[in-house]
Amino acid sequence: MKQRIPVLAAAVCISGLLIIPVWPSFIAGAIIAPYEDTLRDIARGKKLSAGLPAETETALRVAGRWTARGENLTHLGSLRLLSAREALSGKDQRAALDQGIVDLSAGLARKPVDPYAWVQLAQAVRARRGARPVIERYLSLSTRLARWEHRLVMPRLEIALGIWPVLGSSYRATLPEQFQRAVDIAPVALARAVRRNYALREARQILAISPLHLERFTLVYLSSN
Repeated sequence: MKQRIPVLAAAVCISGLLIIPVWPSFIAGAIIAPYEDTLRDIARGKKLSAGLPAETETALRVAGRWTARGENLTHLGSLRLLSAREALSGKDQRAALDQGIVDLSAGLARKPVDPYAWVQLAQAVRARRGARPVIERYLSLSTRLARWEHRLVMPRLEIALGIWPVLGSSYRATLPEQFQRAVDIAPVALARAVRRNYALREARQILAISPLHLERFTLVYLSSN
């Protein structure tokens, strides 16, 4: 029995050494866990109840003291975009957008496989800095990661239509299937986005590859406000 004690002690020490490196991540995950659904709603642009964004931000910042996870930073960036939408002054809106761009960029540098965050970064840069060629890169990355995700098709097309002059031919070549997808899942939203961005000619040219989709789009466009 006495011979086993050193072996057991050594096993306990080794187990402790294996646990220590993952302990901060475990604690951070436990802190954020109650807000997982909220974070998904934020990423998808859903409206939150009063007080919930502040609680979520506090949880993310506390978790960030334990581990620098990329998703924590992108979630903070999402919260900044939410603050920008609700800002009461231009100064506050610009400050929120600037911080959102910083947080989203830092988070994506650590964890780039987040199609929602790439779209949000594109939205923030467009809102703060206007049509910039770099936005095409963000849209391309989001498209590669989640080409058929129905929640992202329209946000990407809305941005693309708004920065049309700076889009390169390589990204424009990916748009026909995205437009067709939008006609299938959100024809009214597509028609309104095209109207807001005065892009009827561009939309018709892109959809011309599929006469059936072009016909459907035209009917919806003419019948929607």
